[in-house]
Amino acid sequence: MEKCHRLWEYSEFSSEIEENIKKGMRREEAVHTAIDTCIEKGILKDILIKQKAEVLHMILTEYDEKKHFRTLFREGKEEGREELLRELVKKKLDKGKTIAEIAEDLEEEISVIERMMP
Repeated sequence: MEKCHRLWEYSEFSSEIEENIKKGMRREEAVHTAIDTCIEKGILKDILIKQKAEVLHMILTEYDEKKHFRTLFREGKEEGREELLRELVKKKLDKGKTIAEIAEDLEEEISVIERMMP
């Protein structure tokens, strides 16, 4: 960061946003406040004055996209787990195991195993 002043400025701007969030501000309010603070301190001043709306939009959109993708990943992971569990239950049923035995083998509640039954 010593070699690239812009990188340092961006880091300071990001830190301002995160500090504002830690203080309890909503994301949008935290970004607005960070922009104003950084302009006052001369951090990214030229960019923030000329392109305040674009910067605000970019940061809030990027944040929402990250949140969206994390949610999709989590949902996909849960769906994948359920699929795997269904397959395991079917295989164990085919081997003649009881629901109670399957639940014990897979360390799941009987009600979960019953939902996974084909």
